[in-house]
Amino acid sequence: SERLHLPAGPNGFFPSEPETFEPVRIRRGKRLTKEAIYERLANGTMVMNDAGATFPAVTPLVHAFLDAFQLPIGVNVYVTHPTRTVSVPMHTDRQDVVVVQTSGTKHWLVYPPVVEMPGEHQERGKSGDVIAPDEVGPVLINATLHPGDAIYVPRGFVHATSSGKSAGGTSADDEEVSVSLTVGIQTE
Repeated sequence: SERLHLPAGPNGFFPSEPETFEPVRIRRGKRLTKEAIYERLANGTMVMNDAGATFPAVTPLVHAFLDAFQLPIGVNVYVTHPTRTVSVPMHTDRQDVVVVQTSGTKHWLVYPPVVEMPGEHQERGKSGDVIAPDEVGPVLINATLHPGDAIYVPRGFVHATSSGKSAGGTSADDEEVSVSLTVGIQTE
């Protein structure tokens, strides 16, 4: 089988624990096969932080957002197996995000913020913190993204995702691995 070399370390791929979104570290420089990656995807979402610094094809997207917003920009890549019921649990971010779906589908639920305009260390649903369903307000957005679709999630808004197939999707896109680019706009 074909061998892949993925960068490891602070910007490297790692599968997350699906219920807590905690990283499971991959040893630096470890080579993985496509089969091993697909097997790991069945256990959680893989994340590539700061993809603009790693993948030259993402650089034009970073420059476009920098030109448009004149604010610091970061791009992360999220890769999820099509059967993941929870690809990312309920959490908040301390930056505005624009998500562009590039492959497969991902189902989004977006809720009002539980902390208005969170700053550093005020994010919820990360680092062992869990947002209980009774802490959030009514669903504001309940949508499935297909390739080419985008969604904007303001800083502090609670959101969670699942793969399209696990959310009841029936299109051919729902059978594919979900890949999305998340553009973080540092508004803090």
